[in-house]
Amino acid sequence: MRTHIITLLGLAFTFTLNAQTPETKWPVYRHFATQSRLQYLKSSVRGVREAMDNIEGFTAKFGQTGVMDTVSVALVFHLMPLPDGEAITAADVQAQIDRLNIDFYTPDHPYLSGEYRQSGSSDSEGYAYRHEADRREGFAQVAGLPMIRFCLAVIDENGRPAGGLLQPPATPRAWGVSDSVCRAKYGGSEAWATAYFCNIWVARLAGNNAGFAQLPGGPDESDGIVIDDRFFARTRTDKDNPYYLGRTLSHLMGSYLNLYELWNEYRPCADDMVEDTPIHNADNTGLPDYGYRHVSLCDGNPVEMITNLMDNSTDTLQCLFTHGQVRRMQATLATGGPRGQLRLTPVSCHDENTAGLRDETDLKSGENIRDLSLRVFPNPATGRFTIELLSNREDAGEVNISNLLGELKYRQSLQILNGTIRLDIDATDWGVGVFSVSVISGDKHLTQRIFVGK
Repeated sequence: MRTHIITLLGLAFTFTLNAQTPETKWPVYRHFATQSRLQYLKSSVRGVREAMDNIEGFTAKFGQTGVMDTVSVALVFHLMPLPDGEAITAADVQAQIDRLNIDFYTPDHPYLSGEYRQSGSSDSEGYAYRHEADRREGFAQVAGLPMIRFCLAVIDENGRPAGGLLQPPATPRAWGVSDSVCRAKYGGSEAWATAYFCNIWVARLAGNNAGFAQLPGGPDESDGIVIDDRFFARTRTDKDNPYYLGRTLSHLMGSYLNLYELWNEYRPCADDMVEDTPIHNADNTGLPDYGYRHVSLCDGNPVEMITNLMDNSTDTLQCLFTHGQVRRMQATLATGGPRGQLRLTPVSCHDENTAGLRDETDLKSGENIRDLSLRVFPNPATGRFTIELLSNREDAGEVNISNLLGELKYRQSLQILNGTIRLDIDATDWGVGVFSVSVISGDKHLTQRIFVGK
């Protein structure tokens, strides 16, 4: 997002014309408290401003020279008792994890699918797009694939076998926008080691707050995400609830991974530090049909990116992160990045979208015992990318690359030796799309997806 100076006219109408809250049957207005929490931390906790400034320096450097790859994040859910006797089930948690993986890991939305890339263009029929602005403004063409997958933790912070679902013996209550839900002395649940686990507290929040996330650079004891249970994904479908798909947590996860929301409640038209997002002066909320010319009141009146996951439209409309947002999240999870240690935690993923990518882990030691690993980078790629195989075995192997329609684009037989093997792949003639890289060697079958753009 390029920074603009808001016009006096825009400022006068910011909250009357553009803070849109259409009537809806769903009684809970989705308000994110991330920005108010961040303001408090910056003003009250020593060192937060300086830490965030240093993180911005690292992020800018990564944007120039960093290499993106696939990252797995271990999740820990603190399921707090709810005042109305409702309960979040293990099935609900899995539904929420599945939603995170759709939004961050798999190409299961219209702007990254093979079908869209073959038939869609900026001139194609509007039915192929989630919103008309995505077609006319080319927003669909800047959609990126974060390649970040989320799985339940399989060990605790001491390396002992453990699940990632906690049910603290707390008193049912509504929690405020503070660190109290994260602190045992206030009746909350203490975080697992925040450098190695993404902690998520699911609780009832006061004031109709949907949740808040802590951006990198804040204090360890409150680091993570707090989400209201009414905005959490559920296995049962409530069509009167415009947020039933679970994208509230996808939005909060973006903040946790250092994305700013597209609007700023304290400085309208402030920069979100991303170049390929248009500037917003307020969030877009409620059940949407705003039409193509829903414009920002900021200088230049850009058309707003309503389908971006860092806006505040409904779950059925939101679907994309931009390339710039993807690169920023990848910087956060990079080795040496502010959340780089998350990549060190062993995980076990058991969903069909990640078959073949499961880490085989010694739960007692936390050490990876896999003797063949696959890395594909940069991801996304622009025409060329590298396949890296790290092995402590010697065996025959085969590398296959195909598109999502199953059409083979590359095949290479090779002798896998003890050490590292790199293959440089020229995909400049393959077109834009998502491709599956598969490596077979003996009893090993590893797979990773890569997005190839222009």
